[in-house]
Amino acid sequence: MRLGNEKDKKFADGDEAEIRDRNCAKKDSAWQSVISRVKKTNLYQIFIVRAMKRRFTKLMYAITIYLLMIGHITFVDLLTPPQRLDQLETTEGLLQDLNKSGRRSYHRMVVRKENGNQYIFKANLDSVEWNKINDLKGEFIKVYYDYDIHPLLYREKIVKAVSHNNNFLRKYDYFERSVEVYNFDKIIFGSCSGVVFIFIFYIYWTNRKEN
Repeated sequence: MRLGNEKDKKFADGDEAEIRDRNCAKKDSAWQSVISRVKKTNLYQIFIVRAMKRRFTKLMYAITIYLLMIGHITFVDLLTPPQRLDQLETTEGLLQDLNKSGRRSYHRMVVRKENGNQYIFKANLDSVEWNKINDLKGEFIKVYYDYDIHPLLYREKIVKAVSHNNNFLRKYDYFERSVEVYNFDKIIFGSCSGVVFIFIFYIYWTNRKEN
């Protein structure tokens, strides 16, 4: 009886393995079918097959990729326009930690509120500001902050100013400069978008017909 059960189990395992193999084969076949259809499209022939036969269009593709990267970074920066001091978010609490570890080019500031919640900020501080603020560990400070969007599209809290007993340890005196940078980013993004459009149109126009 036991031998029969073992045989039935082996047959069942074999059937399951066969079913899995069939499903995998179907998925591979479906994927190959999709790829085959894409390769037959006119756009694929224009932008991949014919374009890759020309050295100049290969160079244009390389420049386009570079411009797209710059355009993406500037576009993300444009999502968060500069705010005046009275428009910034604020929070008050105990300065729990301020450090700059590893290869980070910024400081990590941790503020603990009275209810126990922790706020973690990203702060770009010079040595004078860092010394002043670091001496206040364990004391109440007020943080003026804004949100920034990382190129990977997640939000970060960015320290703009820090005060202690109404005395600013990090002043927010660079608003005008931030506006200038923001406006320059608009120009960069517009320029990158325009050049990319011209390159793509040129590649399409020169490869729209078979040689």
